[in-house]
Amino acid sequence: CWVEAIVDGSRLVYRLMQPGDTRTIDAREEIVLRVGDPGALTYSVNGEPGAPLGPPGVPVTVRFTNQEA
Repeated sequence: CWVEAIVDGSRLVYRLMQPGDTRTIDAREEIVLRVGDPGALTYSVNGEPGAPLGPPGVPVTVRFTNQEA
């Protein structure tokens, strides 16, 4: 699954992730996450499983802010 993460204004992740790959991201203000196939990605926020980001095969861009934590 192709993933890009922009954390507090700086691109931190820009890669094709393979099954089993993990990445921990810490942010002060916001994370903008672009995902090529939301059906292939699971994530958590502050240790809680995240809701589906969108239908499989449809690229999405989502924004997480510290107000949502």
